[in-house]
Amino acid sequence: MRARWVVALLAVVAVMDCSASPHRQNRFEATSQFLFRRNHIPTPCERAQEPQTGLGWAIVPQPGGPAHTVRRTDRMTIPVAELSAFSMSLQGAMAEVTGDTSDNYSVQSCDEAGAASESDANALLDKIQLTRDDKMVSASVPPYVAGRIALAYVQVKAPREAPISIHGDYASVRVIGMKAPVRVSTTHARITLLDTTGDVDARAESFGIIDFSADRGQVRLDAATEINLSFPGQHFDGSLDAKSAGAVRVLLPSGFASPFEATVRRKSDFACRADVCEHAKPHKRDGKFVFTIGAGEPALHFASVDGPIVVDSVDRLPAYNGLR
Repeated sequence: MRARWVVALLAVVAVMDCSASPHRQNRFEATSQFLFRRNHIPTPCERAQEPQTGLGWAIVPQPGGPAHTVRRTDRMTIPVAELSAFSMSLQGAMAEVTGDTSDNYSVQSCDEAGAASESDANALLDKIQLTRDDKMVSASVPPYVAGRIALAYVQVKAPREAPISIHGDYASVRVIGMKAPVRVSTTHARITLLDTTGDVDARAESFGIIDFSADRGQVRLDAATEINLSFPGQHFDGSLDAKSAGAVRVLLPSGFASPFEATVRRKSDFACRADVCEHAKPHKRDGKFVFTIGAGEPALHFASVDGPIVVDSVDRLPAYNGLR
């Protein structure tokens, strides 16, 4: 029963883009620019009257779905003086954290429940909870039951300089524009980190995927399925270690100057099509193949346990890559 809920959750939170699927027909396919869009993804509460089309967290109506759907918006404001470091626990919920210049944390949850009758839908909605204690904000959704749907979309606006820590289970997380340390872990879902430029530590276990785009930071990424990386600037200021059990897909600007290395199990697992690739230098280390590109000590380290590492540059992508 839990596995069926996983399928339903991933159908909602995954970006509906074949290039983001862990089951790609072409294992050397480039990552998609779509994954790194900075725009806020509207919740069902924000777009309740407008059918969605399968982008981001959009709900796609399915034949035979719940006959009655109800929604509720919960809000809370927390002064930084009360919570100097923001911690959140997510159980089956989804969260988007955006950095701003406020002195408060603004937390808003769009809760949605569906069932065969309105009374059952309302009863299920009451089980979706957004709570806070002295140290943590928590959002939880009841387990999946056939014929019912329960979802929570949590939006957080946080001071950019405030540390963030999020632990999720079956929970997708987006973090945008934070400068303070960010710690995120989840299972069976996706972590997206955009313009998050401080000390970043992200772990996506059990079919988890990580998307990251920034031009600086001290970054550690570990994913069970796939990592997608985009570097918007000519240099990366800091260091990045990205390790995936599956694929690592990298998108560079033309003329990217920061040195990097890619470690794969087999020499044939490395595909480099960016303009800097002609300088790739392969060698073996601990029984694996390491490709070094650029002069000097590598600032960026990409590693795949048993999948491909694919490096592309924006100017060489097919025109449709950013539109899928």
